[in-house]
Amino acid sequence: MNSQNYTWNTVKGFHDYPELIKNIFIKVNKNERREFSNWIGEIGKKNQTDIDWWSIPLTSRNPKITEIFNSICIIETTKKLIQKKINLKIIVDSKNLFDLITKLKKNKTNKIKVILINKNKLFANLFLFLKSIAFQILTFSFIKIFIPQKKIINNNVNLIYTYPSLIGNKHERLFQIPKNRLKEFNKRSIFIPTFIITPQILKIFFLIKKLAKENYIFKEHVLTFQDLAHSYMHFKRIKKFNIKYKLYKSVDYSKSIFDEVNSFDGIFTRTTCILNYLFVKKISKEKLKIKKAICWLENQPEKCWTYAIRKYFPKTNTLGYQGYADLPQLMNTIPSKHEAEAKIIPEKIILINKIYNNVRKEFFKKLNTCVGPALIYQNIFKRSHTNINKKIDILVVLGEFQSINEGLLQWIIKIQSKLTKYKILIKKPKIFNIKHLIEIKNLQSNIELTDDNLANLMINSKILISSGPTAASIEGLAYGCYLINPLLDPFDPFFISNLNISKKNYFTAKNFEDFFTEITNFLNNYKNLKKTMIKPEKLKNLFFTKTNAHNIKLFL
Repeated sequence: MNSQNYTWNTVKGFHDYPELIKNIFIKVNKNERREFSNWIGEIGKKNQTDIDWWSIPLTSRNPKITEIFNSICIIETTKKLIQKKINLKIIVDSKNLFDLITKLKKNKTNKIKVILINKNKLFANLFLFLKSIAFQILTFSFIKIFIPQKKIINNNVNLIYTYPSLIGNKHERLFQIPKNRLKEFNKRSIFIPTFIITPQILKIFFLIKKLAKENYIFKEHVLTFQDLAHSYMHFKRIKKFNIKYKLYKSVDYSKSIFDEVNSFDGIFTRTTCILNYLFVKKISKEKLKIKKAICWLENQPEKCWTYAIRKYFPKTNTLGYQGYADLPQLMNTIPSKHEAEAKIIPEKIILINKIYNNVRKEFFKKLNTCVGPALIYQNIFKRSHTNINKKIDILVVLGEFQSINEGLLQWIIKIQSKLTKYKILIKKPKIFNIKHLIEIKNLQSNIELTDDNLANLMINSKILISSGPTAASIEGLAYGCYLINPLLDPFDPFFISNLNISKKNYFTAKNFEDFFTEITNFLNNYKNLKKTMIKPEKLKNLFFTKTNAHNIKLFL
């Protein structure tokens, strides 16, 4: 142990960490979640009523958006490594992280070297700024010039905050109300859409024209270009957050916090948060009576929408619909106590099955929840998935996060020469472009990329391979797939196990060897092992809830 040398490149993905460091980092990542969430609440107490505060990346607590949680995990892991007699070289791309680690190793006898890779984000930040403001100016202008304005004329109406989709025939991808209740729903409800930033601006225009013929009202008709300018002035107002924050386990992250706040990270999300707030504030002057305000509760824009509703429409019943399966890697999907106290989350949270009740209360045991229908997963209930002749041996599902996709493809490439007799499909992600990934060019002929419907692919697949924060893992189990989960995200070891699912239906692969062994073992013994698995008919009812006359009333 004394002579061992380790290089820890924190710039690379978690899957590339040395085994010793990876094991420590996994435990740290899990153990710091609650304290991190509580700390965010404590340092933000004075800003509970400030919409600028709720717009910054840090308050999302999403480790894929804010770097602060990852920095904390790196520092806490380094503390534990300092106690070991090893030679360690740590590579970072943050000057703040470099300084914090340097302070840690002072007066220590351990041979720890910290290397800083300079990363110039000036042009990247400028590009983000220009892309965001161009998209919003174009959508604002198009709606104001070409789309007739509609007003909310019915009192006692329900407002639904949503994100329409460019993909497929169903532009309302989140709130898929059953056809037999759609007429009743449309009489009572109005959608308020937010458009996700995309280079496909012409498709956005066509989508807007379609939505204008239905029960959608556009924020852009109510908001002005002055409001849009005000949302971007957020970057002038944030100087107020350049203060000394409470230490986190004796470490001062104040400079790291402000540098992140002061960057253009999440610029589109931040401005959307502020515009949502201003929209609700403006319509409150029309003395409307809103019966329910429902949002797809996941990210900061819908939380800022909720905050404004609860402030300006205090008599309105607010509901947060979490119509997705468990995504514990993303802490923003798990409401916290300080969010409840600040009224930044709805009064009641709708879950798609009672199995998620405990995991969604990780940071706030008194969270008010109820069970509603799994609107986007109703196809699971349309047929039996037990006696299916599955023709796809392996289905690899890529997600929204580049580092995890790269790691997943690297694992596939490393073992692909040993899997030539198997049919392997890779499902491309909906919004993430993978054409530039080098790994794609190195795939062999028996591996195909596909855009086919994910549910249809799962029905016909024996093994599903996915990793990190994606609902596809749980959906695949419900379709009768055997889930192999490569350890590419530090929370992967706890993702499925926290739901107390039988290990006969899934396997977490900690390394390449385990990964390959499990794939070949399952496929070679498929008929026998399939008999031992929990049947999909049971799992689909364990993970999802079928729409019925009672639970659909939550949206009516």
